[in-house]
Amino acid sequence: MENGKRQRIIVIACCCAMTTVLGTIHAFSVFVPQREISFDANRASVSLVYSTALVCLTVAVLFGYKIFKRLSPSVLFALAGLFAAAGLALSSVSSSLPELMIFYGIVFGAANGVGYGYALQLAGQVSPTGKGLAMGLVTAFYAVGATLAPLLFVALINHSGNALALVVMAAIVLVFSFISAAAVQLSGVVFTSESIASAAKPRSQGLKQVRLLLWLSYAGAVAAGLMVIGHAFAIALWLNPESSLSSKSHMLNRKK
Repeated sequence: MENGKRQRIIVIACCCAMTTVLGTIHAFSVFVPQREISFDANRASVSLVYSTALVCLTVAVLFGYKIFKRLSPSVLFALAGLFAAAGLALSSVSSSLPELMIFYGIVFGAANGVGYGYALQLAGQVSPTGKGLAMGLVTAFYAVGATLAPLLFVALINHSGNALALVVMAAIVLVFSFISAAAVQLSGVVFTSESIASAAKPRSQGLKQVRLLLWLSYAGAVAAGLMVIGHAFAIALWLNPESSLSSKSHMLNRKK
């Protein structure tokens, strides 16, 4: 296997590994029922933590390029994983809603956005002839993490509550990010920052209008999807009231 192809496979695999563990941010709804009880808060207040995380994630994705060009791929992966893991670990011992907002919403959310945005750009960069496929693959694994995480989280929450699930996830994020950082370092890949001037291309007025409409459509679809994801666990319990988790949630609410 030629060196270029080997490097491309390694880097894309590392990017997919990173986005898989970072995608667990979208499984936040499984933590909501217990937090409602422990913080004596309503569902809207607890769900605001997830909304905060998404805002910080989005800001980090949009403005993360300012630090991408200053750090090597291995260092950036390691730092993103370290801060994400720290946010999760500190969330496990949060004793109030504001603390959870800071550690999960701001720290984990921002680190998540940096890691996700960088993984997307790096994957596209090492595969210039198949940029769309590489970036699509990395995005798909972000969704894989969001899909698989509840299976692990529910088992851990049933065993010892939210704290155990968050600590275990912090450990997983840390391990995966450091392994990915080491592999990227060994691959020898170098991130090249593209200037705004070279990236900009003249567009007709009609194309600009179509582009705006596409972005508005995308924003509407994403907002609707994330609204459902943010309450996915509650919806699942409503659809399956006989589940063990639904019974436990009901008992907790009665105690409250």
